[in-house]
Amino acid sequence: MLQNLTKTKVKVTAKTYVLALGAIETARVLLNANSQIALGVGNTNGWVGKCFMEHLNVPIGRFIVTDPVFWKKDLALVPTTDFMQKNNIGNGIVAFGPNATPVSYGRLRVIKQFLRETGCALPSIADVARRAVDFDCPGDGLVTSLIEQTPNPASRVSLTNDVDAFGMRRIQVDWEFTDNDNRTVRTLAVKSAQELARLNLARVQLAPFITNETLPIDIGGHCHQMGTVRMASSPRYGVVNEDCQVHGIDNLYLAGSSVFPTGGGTNPTLTLVMLALRLGEHLGHQLQR
Repeated sequence: MLQNLTKTKVKVTAKTYVLALGAIETARVLLNANSQIALGVGNTNGWVGKCFMEHLNVPIGRFIVTDPVFWKKDLALVPTTDFMQKNNIGNGIVAFGPNATPVSYGRLRVIKQFLRETGCALPSIADVARRAVDFDCPGDGLVTSLIEQTPNPASRVSLTNDVDAFGMRRIQVDWEFTDNDNRTVRTLAVKSAQELARLNLARVQLAPFITNETLPIDIGGHCHQMGTVRMASSPRYGVVNEDCQVHGIDNLYLAGSSVFPTGGGTNPTLTLVMLALRLGEHLGHQLQR
């Protein structure tokens, strides 16, 4: 799109810049650009780096099928707008996979993989091993999720005093959750389990942290980094306007999921592509004026 714009025969009097480096690096570049603007470019009101969001990936539990005829493929449940408003929660997807092929990740992946390989073949051993480290076996019915994170200024990307080989300050990410995030996870998990039981499709064993609110929720990321230069109609509440233009800077635009004011409950790719195409059209009209 932008390559095609360079072929348009119009007179350009000023360069236009589009920064599209992802939620973390876009914030890092703007915060490091502080030689003329002390707080960094676009950061007059302190919003650059704030409201870092990820989709919350929570292992909600396991389930057994009670209606084998129904389960020909995986099932995903999503809340209605009315349900979200009544329960004051965010959006999300709760997915049910009846025949899982789990792979170990994280710091305990070696232990989990060993337990899976040695214990899953013998249910009695697996039951004992799961008391020490919870793990899933091939063929289990697994309940996974993709949950919207509430925009939170305390969840942010900021600079450290350490610099890289190019003299740019490195970043630190404070990924913070709110009570609303916990409520969203637990409400969607419990309601989904109740609905499958009501329809007599399956019986769900929820993870202990779902039913026991004193336990911390096991939250992981989903490689969907969003926010940090959020879109807002006023610079009091964000970094870019509805055209992805940095407030107060006529020729600087930001693209990608970094401008998302909220993360939603589904994959962000189509949304960020649509925003990029919309930005391309806007810049094309600007060049032709």
